[in-house]
Amino acid sequence: MPSRGGISVAADDTVYVSDVNAGIVNIVKNGKPIGRALADRAHGMDIDTDGAIYVSGASRMTVMKVTK
Repeated sequence: MPSRGGISVAADDTVYVSDVNAGIVNIVKNGKPIGRALADRAHGMDIDTDGAIYVSGASRMTVMKVTK
């Protein structure tokens, strides 16, 4: 997975990898992609215990919450 942003690992070992250029967060489990979330220019990133993804967006200078 390309990453020019952030990487976070959840308690269940799901890995979240942001790709700034593509504007997405790739979601990976057991080494295989299982999904993705749209996240405009996601640089910094973290996740909470409910699975929400928080990203800092460079283009809008904001923090966004991405939920399922």
